[in-house]
Amino acid sequence: GSGNADADKPKSSAMDSAVAATASAAAAATAGATHVLISTSDPKSGRDAVDVYDTSHKIIAFHALLSPGHRALRAVGFTGIPPPQSNAGSSYRTGPDGAVSVPRFNFRHPTTSIRSSAIVLTSGGSLVALSERPTSNKIALLVQKNLYTAAISMAYADPSQSAADIAELYRQYAEHLYDRGDFAAAMEQYISTIGNLEPGHVVLRYLDSAKVPLLVQYLVELRDRGVATREHDELLKTCYAKLGDSESADALTSSGPAA
Repeated sequence: GSGNADADKPKSSAMDSAVAATASAAAAATAGATHVLISTSDPKSGRDAVDVYDTSHKIIAFHALLSPGHRALRAVGFTGIPPPQSNAGSSYRTGPDGAVSVPRFNFRHPTTSIRSSAIVLTSGGSLVALSERPTSNKIALLVQKNLYTAAISMAYADPSQSAADIAELYRQYAEHLYDRGDFAAAMEQYISTIGNLEPGHVVLRYLDSAKVPLLVQYLVELRDRGVATREHDELLKTCYAKLGDSESADALTSSGPAA
């Protein structure tokens, strides 16, 4: 009856909103935009919301519920200007005379890394100001949510992130996978830390018999990159012996010790 039809409306509205948001994000990505501001409907509360979609890393970077009954009417994005030091995410209402009162932004020093900002006008007369966080803050949030692949990709895209910073992300990802019991995937990440992480940290985690093949993979990579020591060579020979791979052990001996 009519009751069922009415009950289905919020779901339908949320679904339509999600489809429209996906289409908007895809169109913006095609146009070369790195971030897209999208008006959506929150499926849990039924309230209108604003999402910031990161087209480079394909994640929702920010989600904010608007006040009950408010809809996003217009939005203006700013790129290439310093973001405000404060007031991010604050809402500003119109006064009795209809004039909009917007606090004065305290802009960062011009040498600070440039980020993006946006202002959203709602149907209730509010202005919602959004400002992009520093890369280090965004990476920390992604790591907190165990979104390590996105965090690493974001770090590579920012020149301010050093090789040591990126290696630390690989280490955290490796240990997250190791703790879950995915030792092979963890080793793939540990290999990306070579040159920054002390090899002994990895070796100690892979000394038991079941993990010896993965340890061999790591030790061979150390040799290939020219950072293996004589102790690593001896350990590699021992691993080959445990695996019954005398051919590889002989080849290692004939190739000479590591420098």
